[in-house]
Amino acid sequence: MKSSRPVIAWLIVLLLLATVAAGAWTMYRRHPDYRARLPWVASVTKPRPARLRRPYGMAPPAFDAYLRTCLRAGISANRIGQTIGDHPRSKGYHKRDGVLPVAGKSVDYCAAVDLGVFDLSEAKINEFLHELTIQGFACWYRHGSKWTGGEHIHAVYAFLPMKRQLRGQVQQFLRERREAGLHSLPWEKKMRRRLRHETA
Repeated sequence: MKSSRPVIAWLIVLLLLATVAAGAWTMYRRHPDYRARLPWVASVTKPRPARLRRPYGMAPPAFDAYLRTCLRAGISANRIGQTIGDHPRSKGYHKRDGVLPVAGKSVDYCAAVDLGVFDLSEAKINEFLHELTIQGFACWYRHGSKWTGGEHIHAVYAFLPMKRQLRGQVQQFLRERREAGLHSLPWEKKMRRRLRHETA
């Protein structure tokens, strides 16, 4: 009768391998820092925008859409500038739009946000603008002339209640796209109806 020791040894080895694999999978799912150190997923997890805390003045839906944008564009999310603010050059566009109830708390927000682009090439800025648009932002690259030295992207998250000034900017953005012959956005028709209703 053959010894069962080799079979038992192999079973023990397989059990140990399964335990190590289960532990690694648990770490992968729960810990972004551990996930980023794995060479086969590092390119997917960089940048890691989920680690960025939502800044004061940015509504959670807009912040989530912004993080998705940065992940899709493959750029760092650490570029949020003015949200709610009263900088003289803003001319009131960044004043508070309202309050959202989130997890039992009241969150002040402005639908507009300024995003730094000093570290991005022109091609990357264009890609960033495109991804912002897909996620529901009306956006413009502010550069040249009076913006020299203060280049940034001004973006308005279209799905939030907002002041008349910002509604006008969203309407302008959609009008400019239509006049340029660009394809309709997935959210464009719904937003046009909403804007017409709000301005009626």
